[in-house]
Amino acid sequence: MYKRQSAVQGEQDSTERLRQEGYDPSYGLRHKTKVWSYNCQMANNSRIHLWTQEWHDCFALLQGTSRVYDVAKGENMLQLWHTDTHDVFEARVAKKARGGPQPEGVMLIAPKGMHKIVKKVMVPTSKDLEGRAIAVWFSRGLYDMCLMSIYCPLGDRDVQNNRRTEKLWNWASRVRDGLPVRTLMMCGVDSNGHVGSSREIDNEARRGQERGEGEREEYIYVGPYEPEDENVNGKLMRDFLEQSQMIAVNTTDARASGKTWYGGKGGATRVDYILVDAHRIHREDKIILSREMHARLRLMVGLDVMDHVPLCWTFRYHDWTTPARHNYGYDNI
Repeated sequence: MYKRQSAVQGEQDSTERLRQEGYDPSYGLRHKTKVWSYNCQMANNSRIHLWTQEWHDCFALLQGTSRVYDVAKGENMLQLWHTDTHDVFEARVAKKARGGPQPEGVMLIAPKGMHKIVKKVMVPTSKDLEGRAIAVWFSRGLYDMCLMSIYCPLGDRDVQNNRRTEKLWNWASRVRDGLPVRTLMMCGVDSNGHVGSSREIDNEARRGQERGEGEREEYIYVGPYEPEDENVNGKLMRDFLEQSQMIAVNTTDARASGKTWYGGKGGATRVDYILVDAHRIHREDKIILSREMHARLRLMVGLDVMDHVPLCWTFRYHDWTTPARHNYGYDNI
């Protein structure tokens, strides 16, 4: 009993210290949380400071930051720094000896003070996955959440990229398996993958199920809207969703399921996704595809309004309860 009281008192003292330092650990339990996912196609310090003004009190998962570190200068791949309003965690890629474009690099931007409750920061250890993923696990009392930013190579371009993409999703699966069941897992992904065409049950079959005809579909990892022909990267992502019981939430809402990448020659496709634990999704949660935010982010740094469109997931963090060990139907989400 004495040990239990000591542990509780220690947690209360720690929480009080955080409040005195300007961070309220219960904030995430009392307010809705917004998480943006965005392939920014290059992020320097000035751009990040401007963008964080748009993302006040929000999390942001960035891919394609193109930020490098120089071993010769004693710099490290993993960096933590701060703006006036946010903490910035980033995984950079080693600077090439001959220079040249380096699209890799991922970043997680969190509201100011969140670095005080970080339990673990994880990145792939393989050199060929450097700058491709970062996961940050926040934990304090009832608040337990892991956010991950992933940038997949073009797996269908060659065999080497396919193997790198598969290794990347295997790493994400190991991170997921290593977290407690109570931990909310969320990923912002530029998967370079197309999904939707492999859905086994079409709309007609769904209507038949609603009439009681045929077998009931147990679980849908990819929603029915804006399906695209599945490619190699799409299959690898879908395998991860099935294994981890997560949902690509922007495919489950007609308004958020549109194209997320627009090319210079008029091409457009959906390659960006937000992935969320199926058993932690509630009806009041909301996913949006924000072309308005896309225009603001690009124009404020002098870029054309073209390229990747950001996604935003808004949710209220709920106290963890043990989830039922069964699959979840799309209609129940």
